[in-house]
Amino acid sequence: MAKGISIQSPLRRHPVDGFWERTTTSLDTAKADLRNLLLTVPGERLMVPDLGLSPKRELFENIFDKEAYSDKVHAQVSKYMPYIVVNQIIITTMDDDPSMPAYHVYIKLFFHMKDFENLSDFVEHLFSN
Repeated sequence: MAKGISIQSPLRRHPVDGFWERTTTSLDTAKADLRNLLLTVPGERLMVPDLGLSPKRELFENIFDKEAYSDKVHAQVSKYMPYIVVNQIIITTMDDDPSMPAYHVYIKLFFHMKDFENLSDFVEHLFSN
């Protein structure tokens, strides 16, 4: 039977025992949790309509408000994942990088575990229409 803390994201079958692969460290679990928060569209989760950071709805606006999105990230992480501290948020749009396709946003979040500053990592994703 698979041992671990939580299910690894994205879902993959464990090659030996057939169950889902699992995270084995607190840092891997925090990274998977943060990735899931980043990919969740607000309103997608039943009974918790404000959970989610996916910028899918903002992709078609004329200007992507990076400051408002960063504030939203800090608010959501402190509310739903108080064991994580976001150190830096890098948001790249077509305005920053002309080689990036229209209606795409690249987001990279650097974080560390609240009580363990030496446990740090990052999560990144390219959102597209």
